[in-house]
Amino acid sequence: MLDARIPTSVPDKGYAGQINLRANSVANENTGAVGLTLGKENFALRLEGLKRHTQDYRMPKRAGELDSYRLQGSYNRTNNFNIGASWIGDKAYIGLVYVVQHNEYGLPGHSHAHCHEHSSSGNWHCEKDDHTHHHGHSHAHDNQHHHSHGVPFVNMKQQRWEIRGEYEDPFSGFERIRLRAAHTDYTHDEIECRTVETTFDNQATEGRLELTHAPIWGWRGVMGGQFTQRNFSAEGLEAYVPATLTRNQALFLIEEFEAGPLRYALGVRHEWQKIDVTKGSSSRQHGGTSGSAGVTWTLAPEYALTASLSHSKRLHIAEELYANGINAATRTIETGNEHLKAESATNLDIGFTKFAGDFQFGLNTYYNYIIDESCCSTIN
Repeated sequence: MLDARIPTSVPDKGYAGQINLRANSVANENTGAVGLTLGKENFALRLEGLKRHTQDYRMPKRAGELDSYRLQGSYNRTNNFNIGASWIGDKAYIGLVYVVQHNEYGLPGHSHAHCHEHSSSGNWHCEKDDHTHHHGHSHAHDNQHHHSHGVPFVNMKQQRWEIRGEYEDPFSGFERIRLRAAHTDYTHDEIECRTVETTFDNQATEGRLELTHAPIWGWRGVMGGQFTQRNFSAEGLEAYVPATLTRNQALFLIEEFEAGPLRYALGVRHEWQKIDVTKGSSSRQHGGTSGSAGVTWTLAPEYALTASLSHSKRLHIAEELYANGINAATRTIETGNEHLKAESATNLDIGFTKFAGDFQFGLNTYYNYIIDESCCSTIN
């Protein structure tokens, strides 16, 4: 995926721009996006903006007993803006971008249910609380219409700072070094009847460093490390996960070797994770190692036979470990298990491809074996 928010080159003419306009009749959508890159000598500046306005989706039939052909609460308002700047040299660049996003969207089909957990059995019991409004008249579907009729909606705001850099031939034995770091400040309010029912706050910091080494006995590869820190909290009626602080670090190595028509690939990754909980549960610290091996045999200039074997570990996130309550977004009751083991998956894949020419195809067969998988299940 191309991402031009941080420029990596200076426009030939000193400027370059894009305009994108879109509309549809299903939701009376109007979307406009603009992008402009300015540059001189070794510096480049990038500006981007987006504005989207949609009304409720039109349906071929009325929504149940409602005298309306639109799905109430399916509207969306989005405003995005970002500004990025870079210094670009012959063998390196470094850039910074600031992104701000404001999004408001309705929650169609949202209804509250009075649920409680039976302490003896651990089962949940829910009684539906239906606040559906029935109207025998139509309205213009503007913002005030949704708010005045109590349609719940989300008011989301996000700020993000990101830095990226790359340097070719940084020092002996290495061909390239890449750096990426970001901090995101995210919050959203779930609002109903002009009252903030629940507030979610998520602050995350992440970084990644990659080193591409020079060939060693014919092997070429990338080594590196990454980290993430996530500070999550929720307050209000539908806060079903306690406040948590998650720290995750990982080291990885990817190698590739070519010998005639054969190309071998190896990869290994180990990560450590610790989740601290503010109250109600114990902290969790665990780790996992993943590895993969593959080979590609080029049978002819346009044909190849591939095979790969991998074993991966997935460490559970805070919601899977500590959730206990109603997730209104998915209309489900989620109960986590803080004693879950890391999810293990073993995968075998064999394929045959024609990768060039006017006619191309690929045939694959695979086998997956997963242990300690966490998933949702029906409860009483």
